[in-house]
Amino acid sequence: MESATIIPIILTSDKTHLSGSGSAKAWPLFITIGNISNNIRFSPGYQCAQLIALIPIIHGDYLTKHIAKMSGIETHHETEEFRHWSRSVVHAVIRDVMAPIERVMRNGVRMTCADGAERLCFPLLCEYIGDMPEQWLLTCLVQPACTKCLYRGTPDANDPRFTRRNAVNKINQDLANNHPRTDTHALEHRVRYRNDESVPLRALGYHPQIPFSINYPFGTGIIDAVGPDLLHQISKCFMDYLMKEWIWNLMKITWKGRGFSKAQLKMEFDSRFALIPGYTGLRRFEHGVLTKTHAWTVHEYKEMMKVILGALIGLCPSEGIHLVMEYLDVHRLAHYSCHTDESLAWLENAVDQFFEQLKSANGPFIKHGLVSPESETQKIHYQRHYANTVREKGALPSSSTDRTEPLHKLLKNAWRRSNKGKDSIDFVLKEHMTLAAFQSHIDNFDSGGASEDVESDDSKMPGFSLKDRVDVR
Repeated sequence: MESATIIPIILTSDKTHLSGSGSAKAWPLFITIGNISNNIRFSPGYQCAQLIALIPIIHGDYLTKHIAKMSGIETHHETEEFRHWSRSVVHAVIRDVMAPIERVMRNGVRMTCADGAERLCFPLLCEYIGDMPEQWLLTCLVQPACTKCLYRGTPDANDPRFTRRNAVNKINQDLANNHPRTDTHALEHRVRYRNDESVPLRALGYHPQIPFSINYPFGTGIIDAVGPDLLHQISKCFMDYLMKEWIWNLMKITWKGRGFSKAQLKMEFDSRFALIPGYTGLRRFEHGVLTKTHAWTVHEYKEMMKVILGALIGLCPSEGIHLVMEYLDVHRLAHYSCHTDESLAWLENAVDQFFEQLKSANGPFIKHGLVSPESETQKIHYQRHYANTVREKGALPSSSTDRTEPLHKLLKNAWRRSNKGKDSIDFVLKEHMTLAAFQSHIDNFDSGGASEDVESDDSKMPGFSLKDRVDVR
């Protein structure tokens, strides 16, 4: 019997600034495979992730306006025609780039594997790593529809289930657990309701465009491939939503009734951060966290999480304290590098407790209008899918966009060495290809052919990287 195996294809793309001023941008598309160890898959020195395309960033410059005008399309960013055209361009580029792989997805291709045996290999799209705006773009879903279930982000006024506020949390939980969104479901609805004005396609959460993965076999479409992004969800939402939108506003409402001003409350809160005793490995926020105006990094958010409960005790009502505790539990459990059935049960319970605390009909967050009783922000709603995603594809940190950020450094370094002119992008691509080819030469270097006087063992060291070789030269 002929042996066969699967090659899990992993794609990742993310817009990045090449220049410090933001005037030059790039949208690189990288490809790697799941057979490579997660520890080195996105390490730049190993060249395991290869740049296969630069997706065009469509904006209103002269060239884009000219092309759009020749096509008879309105160029204003707010028009649906322009957005429709820009989505179509992005999907056409990815479809064209992936065409050689798509041709062998169904019938496979014979390849020599790492153990020297020849097998029939089936490359299948396993994962696409991207932030939420990219996920909506790639899946052709209407914001803020969920990419993993039929939750649309906003309630349906005609659905009688939404008339009772205390039932909303259970409805959203039921949608997340029992009504998954699939590529087959999306295609059926696009075909069925494309020209049916009685049921607007947007109301179901879909754009009319067909994604680039429409012909991928075995159900390996883009909706199945996208997943949680811990960097832009559970980590960044700590400050963007938990602290700024909910906890801080709850504290202002609580202390305003006691005669304390916003400035006094902010001073007290920042003073607590500044006076926390020092400890090995603990970040000191000497100027607080609210009065500081610079953009915080995710690493700094994680340092705040270590001491946030100590700063909130006595300032925040107990309901807010419990909400922060549940959020920290979800954050920690979501970053586990491996899971058991017991740890997944902990994660599911922490998520359920978080939403119960946040969405309680008698709680302060609903009472003071800090959260909507009928809807959930998509980045927060995604927590409901964390446990199921782990069961399907493994630990969540491996699919977070912070794993792919180092890949942009090579492009940025190449841009700095270019002349910043119209041919600078060509220079960036050529240099990236040169570095990849040089690293491939190093990996295939036969140390046995080297001179006895030359020490060549460094080429075989696990930590040897292209960066080390360049520094020597």
